[in-house]
Amino acid sequence: MDLNYSNGIEIKKFVKKKPIESPEHYHPYFELIYVRRANFAYFIEDKFYSITDKNIVLIDKHTLHKAIFKSNLKCSYFVVHFYQNFIIPELLETLTELFSKRNILLSDNEFLLIDFLFSKMYHEFEEKKGNW
Repeated sequence: MDLNYSNGIEIKKFVKKKPIESPEHYHPYFELIYVRRANFAYFIEDKFYSITDKNIVLIDKHTLHKAIFKSNLKCSYFVVHFYQNFIIPELLETLTELFSKRNILLSDNEFLLIDFLFSKMYHEFEEKKGNW
């Protein structure tokens, strides 16, 4: 699957309200999932991660994964896909190290800041879609 935008990044916002399981898949770009509200699991390579509110899930390129939404509870999250060439070379090693953590639980203060930044980034992306 290729990204829809020529600038190498794609940002989507999702709200799920019913149990669903995505198929196992992988892709040639990084995936960052910022979870506002959720109760689901992520299978990444050979390990399951229980995902709750205020989480960031990091999936490296070419990594087998799938999401499993376990209940009818409302899930709200953002997904950012980006290619390696979107990252400046000086940050690639740091990014690779960060993505090896797979799952980051945010403190309340971190959540407020990240939520503001993701909302702003999403709206800016939607406004500029196709006009880069």
